[in-house]
Amino acid sequence: MQIESVQLAVAFIEKNYSEKLKLETIAKSSFFSPFHFHRIFQAVTGYTPREYQEKIRLERAAHLLHVSEIPIGDISFEVGYENPETFIRRFKSSFGLSPDKFRKKKNISKLLEAKKTDSKRMAIAQEKLSSPQVVRIEKSIPIISMRHTSSVDKIGKTWKEFVKLINKKRKISKEDNFYGIILNNPDITDDESFLLDACYEFPIDSRDLFQSFINKYIEAGNYLKFRYSSEFKYLDVVYPLIYDGILKADRYRLVDGMIFEKYIQSPIFYREKDCITDIFIPIENL
Repeated sequence: MQIESVQLAVAFIEKNYSEKLKLETIAKSSFFSPFHFHRIFQAVTGYTPREYQEKIRLERAAHLLHVSEIPIGDISFEVGYENPETFIRRFKSSFGLSPDKFRKKKNISKLLEAKKTDSKRMAIAQEKLSSPQVVRIEKSIPIISMRHTSSVDKIGKTWKEFVKLINKKRKISKEDNFYGIILNNPDITDDESFLLDACYEFPIDSRDLFQSFINKYIEAGNYLKFRYSSEFKYLDVVYPLIYDGILKADRYRLVDGMIFEKYIQSPIFYREKDCITDIFIPIENL
């Protein structure tokens, strides 16, 4: 129950990250008293509520710098900073570069440059990554979700907890659809600060079973779909291949939207070497 309640608070912060949020208001969204909420939130997410809101703001700003030409001052206000100087100082503290230099460097972090030096892993990942297909999702897909807020190597633990909670409501099967919504850009975020929503597309006749979960949608729209057929351990170099290779070489224009994965053959049911993952990157209408 504590995990589910904290997930409600996480969703509330994500929805209202640009606002001035009081601890009491966030606590109320998860049905905890402020006294207990702060301690429980930090135990589950690894962040205080204020730290988590700051992280969401800065990740959002980095994404806008990556996909748009919006002036830096406007980005500062859009993500919730009243003073651009405060935004610039905190952005530099988080990413190691000022917003201006970050944009000029095409958002390639030191971590990403280090990943690119691993040519053997890049070659393996590239061999298992398909050419992109333009697809359109015509109708939003209803899902429930659980937020992952720590390092990449702990994502499996989040998924196990999520599947355990779902199975208490309804036994899952290979025919069920699971998704991962990427909440920060894998091309620019280090592996220790990864945000992902583990998601399950529930059957419409089971909606009442999942009222205690966070309900949201996979967004309708145009996407580039890449199919990756291999182990998850190479996914960290798949995204640099997509962002810094394929997309820059083609005619597609990124937009500010939902990046997500659909697990065609999920490690929940398949050996890791047999896993198949479709990666969806939002693009402009063609």
